[in-house]
Amino acid sequence: MKKYIVLLSMLFLLLFGCSISNNCSEKTLVSLLQNIKQLDLQKEIKSIKASINHIDIMKIDKFQLRYGKDGSIQQLLLNFICQNNNKYLFYEINYDTIKKQYIIQNREAEKWLGYEALYDENQLVESFKQLSFDELTLYQNINSIYDSFTLRYFEETNNISKTSASNVYKVTNGKKQKLINNEQIACGLALVVSGNKVLKSQNRTSIESNDGSIYVFAF
Repeated sequence: MKKYIVLLSMLFLLLFGCSISNNCSEKTLVSLLQNIKQLDLQKEIKSIKASINHIDIMKIDKFQLRYGKDGSIQQLLLNFICQNNNKYLFYEINYDTIKKQYIIQNREAEKWLGYEALYDENQLVESFKQLSFDELTLYQNINSIYDSFTLRYFEETNNISKTSASNVYKVTNGKKQKLINNEQIACGLALVVSGNKVLKSQNRTSIESNDGSIYVFAF
C-alpha cells in the first residue's frame, strides 16, 4: 500500500512539475450554469475567488468546457495557480452539473516550473469573449454530425501543427486571421474547439474528439 501511495505522489509531481504538500482542502460553491450563450466567465471566476478569499490575479493551468450542440453546459473544469509568499496555491475546480455547484480543491506546492510563463485569468476571459457561438460550435447547425463540443486551453502553441485541427486562426486586437502555414503562429493563449462523437459498444460508452479550430490570441 505504501509503495502504491509513493508511486502516485511521484506521478503527480511529474504531471504538474511541482512538489505538493499534504495540506489539502475542499469546498463547494453553488452556481446555476446552464448555457454557454449566457455564460459570464468573468463573473464565475470572481465568485470562485470570493469563495476562497483570494483577490490577486491567478494563472491558468487548465480550462475545459464541454457543451451540447444547443450550448447546454455538460462540463466545466478550471485549474488555477497563484503565488503566496514562498509557496504556490493550486486550485482544481470542477463544476457538478447535477448538483449545480463547483467543487473546489486546494493544495499547496513548494515550487511550480514555468509559473511566470503561464497566462492569467483576465487573458482567458478576454479570449473567451471574442469567440461567437458559431465559432464555438464549428459553424454546425442543430443537425450537426457532432453530439457535443469542447473548448479547451492549449498551452503548447509550438505543437499546434501536430494537432488534427483543420483551421488555425491568429487573433490580434479582436481581428481573426486564418493561417495557411502553421509555422506563422506566434506565441499566445490558444483555445481549441473540438467536435465530440459518442461511441457505444456492448459494454462501454466513450467519446471521440476531433480538433476543429484553434484560436491563438496575442497579448
